[in-house]
Amino acid sequence: TVFRALLIIPIAWLLVGSAYWAALGVIAVAMLLDWVDGALAAARDQRTSSGAFLDPLADKVLICGSLLSLLDRLPWPFQPVTLAVCAIATVLTMVRIVKMAKARQGLGGSSVAAKPAGKLKLVAETASLLLTVLGLALSVNALVWIGFAFLVVSLWYAFGSLRSQLFG
Repeated sequence: TVFRALLIIPIAWLLVGSAYWAALGVIAVAMLLDWVDGALAAARDQRTSSGAFLDPLADKVLICGSLLSLLDRLPWPFQPVTLAVCAIATVLTMVRIVKMAKARQGLGGSSVAAKPAGKLKLVAETASLLLTVLGLALSVNALVWIGFAFLVVSLWYAFGSLRSQLFG
């Protein structure tokens, strides 16, 4: 999980340098590692509260870092939506930290694991990132705009994820 989060460094470097195909390759590796990590944890029944916190955090670092690396090359509507997605990601992380601190003090035992809305948000964010970078790599604006549509969908799920972490 930590290695996956650290992959933002080469991904951002590649995106800033317009090496979109290479960036897509590293993003694909990161997403594959996420899937393998989750499958191994489930198969070995090794789900932990730290993993429930760190795995979504690594996803947020990868998605937000990648999108922020591209903002200067994307149509202007990406800017407010990307900033909103990343702001909600930051708030979600803070909510999870507070929940973990309360659980350690015995003041509440609610899980910080990703809820269904959070998982759908990640799917939409991943689709957005992949389609946007692919659109830039191929110089196909339609793919960039389809990526934007997925980003808007992810914003909707981000609000749902925040609501479920706060109230349910």
